[in-house]
Order: sequence, then structure tokens, then C-alpha cells
Amino acid sequence: MIRMMAAASALALAAAACASGLDHAAVTVMPSPSAALPAAPAPSLASPEPSAQLGLASRYPALGIASFDIQILDDAILWVSRDISADRTGRGQIVEAPLDGSAPRVLYMASSPHGQIAAMAASAQWIVWAEYVGEPAHARIYGMRRVGGAPHLIDDLSMHALAYLPDFTIEEADVYWSLPLIVDGVWQGLLMHRHLPDGQAEVLQRAPSGSIYGWPSAHAGSLAFEVADQTASKAGHPRYHVALRQSDGVVHDLPLLPASEPSLGDRVLVVKHSDRFAEGPIAVVDLVDGKVTDLRDGEGARLSGTLSVWHSNHPGDAGDYWSSVTGRACVQRLGPAVAAGEATVSAPAVAAGHVAWVYRRTTQTQLAEFIEVAPILRPPCG
Repeated sequence: MIRMMAAASALALAAAACASGLDHAAVTVMPSPSAALPAAPAPSLASPEPSAQLGLASRYPALGIASFDIQILDDAILWVSRDISADRTGRGQIVEAPLDGSAPRVLYMASSPHGQIAAMAASAQWIVWAEYVGEPAHARIYGMRRVGGAPHLIDDLSMHALAYLPDFTIEEADVYWSLPLIVDGVWQGLLMHRHLPDGQAEVLQRAPSGSIYGWPSAHAGSLAFEVADQTASKAGHPRYHVALRQSDGVVHDLPLLPASEPSLGDRVLVVKHSDRFAEGPIAVVDLVDGKVTDLRDGEGARLSGTLSVWHSNHPGDAGDYWSSVTGRACVQRLGPAVAAGEATVSAPAVAAGHVAWVYRRTTQTQLAEFIEVAPILRPPCG
């Protein structure tokens, strides 16, 4: 994941000033028949177990004020920060550091001195980000090879009337993003795809009238994504469920209501068992037998292999990170306790046998932010 609303999460916007400029003649509409998964059993509840064991964490200077967008690859860790050396507003940049502890380097800096980077996702060869000056609703989504070169424009959000900011993700060279459009005052969501560098944008999926898509998560050519229904609101907020689009184009609606913030893996899906803007437990869904296991309250779960990690908002957890191995009804706390005057401030990332987070150290006169990454020596629940 990640995507414009994934880790940075859910910035609601009023309709943008410009009417939708999507050139429907220039995109390919792919058919996507729909079917429903069998009804799932009632969720079971996991119980805490002793803490998982992490190795010694490497600490990297964030090179500014860090955001929530941490990406772990096999050879490096990437994140977004704001360079505040010139002014307090800061200039958005994408930073990369090798996992061997070597010094970080700036991989990309916003083209304007006042440019901001709203979100970033990465694969082994590509990075994708949203960049803007002034209003996030006017951001442009770009892709660029990690080795450098000219950025490729993927979408210009100023050309669309949006209900929310889009989310995006990347798998290898395939970029997926949501377009939560407003057409004549009614929500009309699109799920988009483009193969970098030279592929054409195509519409993978059109939402029913009154619905929009968000938070796409890609795995082995399949996609999990949110569906927000404007017509089924609760206290003025849309109701959310999660859908799964298989690599053959067949779409299944997950029989778990409400559900949001999906992270897709091999035969398993991790979601938040609540609406996007509500608190709720992280849940693991077995896509083979439909079994649902509620874990612990949290936000922004990430899935890597059989390991899921999330940031807790459970009472008494004090912002801890928790983890679980899919298929087992257990949860474990990750990482050391936070010392006085210090706090971890982001949802964690997990991949390549490592977990990472933003670490903030504060004193009466100084605030410093770091990226910490630690190897997982013993899997949780082992």
C-alpha cells in the first residue's frame, strides 16, 4: 500500500472546482463480472501473547519532518519527508537508505521549492508519488525509476471533481489508483491501472452510482479495495465494505460489514473491521474458507507473507505496534517501550523480514525525527 490516503489517510475534500476531465475515449474499459463470496462465520477474537523478538534497530535521520509513507524493499527502505532547512514550510522529498545501515540519500525532491509530496509507494524498480503546490486536490501523480530519470505523469487531479483524494499503490511496474469522482453531485468511483513506463491508463472497474473506491492493495495481479456507499450513510458518513478483484477480472464483495483499509496477501486479507473513519479491530479474512478473526483495535495494517502489523488505538496500548501471524488467533506487541519524551508516531511498515516506523525524539528545545528499521528474529506467535 501505499497510496494517497493509505498511511497518511483519509483527507476528505469538498468537490474540486474543475469538472471531470477524464478522457473516456483514451482509456480501455475492462469487463469485470461480479460475484459474492460465501457468507463468513462470525469473527473469533484473538488473545494477546508475549512480545515478539526484534533485532537491533537501525536508526536513520529522517532528513526533515517525516511522513507516514514508509516502504521496505528487499534492499532498501524509502520514506517521504519535508526538508525544513530553507524554511518552515519545507520541501517534499523522497529519501532512500540501504538496509545495511548506510547513510540515506535523497532520491527525489519536489520540482517546486514549495512543492509537497502527499504520498509515496515503491516497488523494486519504481517509485510513485503525488506532488502538489498549494491544494492537495490539485496534485499530480508521477512515476519514476528508482535508478533515476525523468518522471512520468500518471494523472493530474486538477482535471477531476473529487469527493476524496485518490489512493494508489504499485506492484512491480503496474500502478493502480482510485478516482473518487463527483458527477452531477453524485459519487461515481473509478479504479484505474497503468503499466509503466509506456502503458495507457485503463479503467479496471466502475463503481455503482453513489459509490467510490479507495485504498487499493495489489498482490499477484489481484486487487483488494474499499467501496464507500454514499447512499448507505451512518451519521453523515458513508458505509464501507471491501471488494476483491481477481486477476481474471471477477469481483467478489467481502461478506464482512463494515470493513475498510485492506491489505492483500496470498489467500488472506487483512482489513479494519469498521468504516474508514471509525475505530475498530484489525481482522484477518481467510479467502479460502471465509473464516474471520478479529485481532485488536488499530489502524493501517500491513501484510507481508503471513505477518500482519498495525498501529494500535486500543485503550492502554499507548500507540504500540501489534502483530499477528495469519491463521493463528493471537496478537503480540512489537518493539521496545517508548522512553519519556519520545514517541513512535507512524503506522509501521513490514516487508523483507523487517519492520520499520517513524521515531520522534523531543526535548524542551529540540524535536528530531528518525526512521527506525529492525529485523524480525522470531516471528510473533511462534
